[in-house]
Amino acid sequence: MIKNSEGSSLSTETATATVTVQLTGDKAQGWIKGSVMSDPSGRAKAQRFLNVPYALPPVGPLRFKRPVPLGADYRYEVDGTQWGNICSQPSYLLNGVAEPLMEGIKYTEDCLHLNIWTPMGTPPTEGWPVIYWIHGGWLQVGNANHGSRMDPTDLIDDDGGLKCIIVANSHRLNLFGFLACKELRDESSDGSVGNYGFHDQRLGLVWTYENISAFNGNPANITLGGLSAGAYSSHFQLAHEFNFPVIPVIKRISMHSNAMAAQPKTVEESQLQFDQLLEHFGISLELTGSEKLEKLRAIPDQTLAADILKLKLHTFRAVTDGHFVHPETFFRIGGGHFASEFNRRGMSMVIGEVENEENLYREINHPHTSEELLLSLENYYPDKVIKAILPFYSIPPITPTPSLEEIKEAFGIITADGQVYASERLLVKALEDGGVPDSRLLRYRIKWRGSFMERFTPARMGVAHAHDTPLWWFTKRAGMSPRDEDVCRIWLAPYRLFIEGKQKEAAALWWTGKEAGGRPVRTLMPSGEVEIRDDDRWERCTPIAAALSAT
Repeated sequence: MIKNSEGSSLSTETATATVTVQLTGDKAQGWIKGSVMSDPSGRAKAQRFLNVPYALPPVGPLRFKRPVPLGADYRYEVDGTQWGNICSQPSYLLNGVAEPLMEGIKYTEDCLHLNIWTPMGTPPTEGWPVIYWIHGGWLQVGNANHGSRMDPTDLIDDDGGLKCIIVANSHRLNLFGFLACKELRDESSDGSVGNYGFHDQRLGLVWTYENISAFNGNPANITLGGLSAGAYSSHFQLAHEFNFPVIPVIKRISMHSNAMAAQPKTVEESQLQFDQLLEHFGISLELTGSEKLEKLRAIPDQTLAADILKLKLHTFRAVTDGHFVHPETFFRIGGGHFASEFNRRGMSMVIGEVENEENLYREINHPHTSEELLLSLENYYPDKVIKAILPFYSIPPITPTPSLEEIKEAFGIITADGQVYASERLLVKALEDGGVPDSRLLRYRIKWRGSFMERFTPARMGVAHAHDTPLWWFTKRAGMSPRDEDVCRIWLAPYRLFIEGKQKEAAALWWTGKEAGGRPVRTLMPSGEVEIRDDDRWERCTPIAAALSAT
């Protein structure tokens, strides 16, 4: 049985004491109480501050609107010793079985908070480096490192050795975070619409920049990172900084198993999804825009979330709104503007994938027929993008009826290419063409299947999408053997230097053994050894990436 790659149980690290942080800056006043996390012997490993709010609850009339910052008169009196809410979400189907929601947690759209872990010990003079982490889950499901396999306590402890602050963002998902339509655009005072989850992420990032010094963090040394939809979000967050006049707070970026594959749909292209949502809940399309929204906002969030997968277009994604997502976002990546800004700021990037990304995609909410396969792609991409990429694949014919395995295999590889393989190489090529050297473009592939993976995924899955999560978090409690731990330490050594901002040292260690030429990828081999291998997916994926670029 395959289990949720992010973990379905809460982290259960032992809290042995409390600690309080005072907020005394210009932007925030008050206190936040957290926990000291200890090992069984009582040795302190890290401090943890949960459920730290960064915006007003997006409920009632604030549903389907940009997040509202906490006012200047807001006083923080936060008991950060207990886990906060998780955004309302559907239960995705894995092998046809609904994934259980996390026990002991409330699921609600009132979910805008941060979870913060800080190291023990004396921080450097400038403060600890910071990772601002955005979780995965298709932008539809997930949580801010609530799960036990995502707990960073071991990573930032002495044994893990990555002495940095982890800030995990909780934001709105699915229709609460990414519903878009003409009615919402008309209602907005500035014409912005959709991407509410992106705005949540950004507001939490700005909060971190303004307040992390109270936790002994360095606001000038923030790495933006994410897995899957978190990497996709990170790509958009960085593009937002490049395309709009906002305060630049991102120092470097770490993108794991995802990247932007195409310019998001327009509001007009997203309208059909909104209309289907209204029809599903019996709201007349003949009503005025304000009447439609009033009725939709009156439906309880749990009712909305429970019915999402009953919709034909059930995946709510980014939209080209001109406020968060620039109309030329994708063009500017391929056209050199993105690389130019990347170089001007002296930025660096970790970007990569696992060996068998497609093996999870083929099992999650997979289609059952050829017609459903095309509809599933419509959930992700505009029509012109689908038409551009389909010639690269053998789509099972409608007649004779294909087997379920044929449908799943096609869906798995098309999705893996669009979400990971082709989209990442599109970005890598754009950066390379823009003059970014491999010393600032640290690519990787994970082929190693640690023994800990046997606890949550069968061997036939290989190293599937997101199954490397415990590796990056050095999650010893996931069941790592001493050999697993040694492999993780070696693999993470240059990543630690990258996060610390020691770019030259990080690149030197990352590319140890690299020869001139080719498309180098730092590879964690099945044996657990680290080798520099040539990218054997480049030739297959770059034509797909070129077709995406042409859209």
